[in-house]
Amino acid sequence: MDSAQIQNTLKSLCKVMWDNNVTNPITYVTQISYLLFLKMLEEMDAEQKAAGNGNHRSLFGQFKVDGEECDFDALRWSRLASDPDNERMLRTLRDTLPLLAKHPELSQGARAVFRNASVVIPTGAALRRTVDVIAPISFLGMDADVKGDLFEYLASELGGQKKAAQFRTPRHLIRVIVRMVGPQIGGTVCDPACGSGGFLIAAYEHVLLANTGQEFIFEKTGPDGLTRKIGIGDKLTRAQWDFLQKGTFHGFDGDQDILRMAAMNAVLHGFDQS
Repeated sequence: MDSAQIQNTLKSLCKVMWDNNVTNPITYVTQISYLLFLKMLEEMDAEQKAAGNGNHRSLFGQFKVDGEECDFDALRWSRLASDPDNERMLRTLRDTLPLLAKHPELSQGARAVFRNASVVIPTGAALRRTVDVIAPISFLGMDADVKGDLFEYLASELGGQKKAAQFRTPRHLIRVIVRMVGPQIGGTVCDPACGSGGFLIAAYEHVLLANTGQEFIFEKTGPDGLTRKIGIGDKLTRAQWDFLQKGTFHGFDGDQDILRMAAMNAVLHGFDQS
């Protein structure tokens, strides 16, 4: 999917919510975000399993939460979406989704997405329509800039409702500013009004590129037609990699719902412990 297709899909999702009397953008954007993230988690889990040489433990299994066994397989997207009983699907989502905030194997960033989560989609039929619209989206093959567009669009929906100062900085300008600042490994990066996390993600990619051997650098053309270099950070030591993931990036925003978008965006781009 390209940016235009993603935007059309998100508009369809918002319309489904409106048609089912979920008309507050704060509410329907949050509900849509939960479902998008669930689908993304299963795709990421499958990718890690394929690369894990048999040592991967799925997120969608039995785990203890507050001393009680919880079956997170009920929230596996493919299982949830294929349940023929719409009302049972809705009950499963309502009962289990809030527990993801305490999932022992989820990263700090992923748990933050589900903090104080609640499902207010009114009926199983409404959930079914929402699930059907989301189904064609695949995050694993999605360009990083398209992912960014997805969360910027959702953040703009929230910003329009709350009349907050939500301004989208063009992506090419973000990258120019980041290059001028020149963040380096071992330093810290703080965005006190991070919005959906665009500057933090650009800074992360900048540090990776600066610590990548020439043989591992490749060029990528984004949906805006601009080409940029991408690195994997192969020159980083284990200690540097851990600091990059856990101690380098700090984002703040006065809006908890916007921060939820930033947390999802960070997970999608591979750093979710900061």
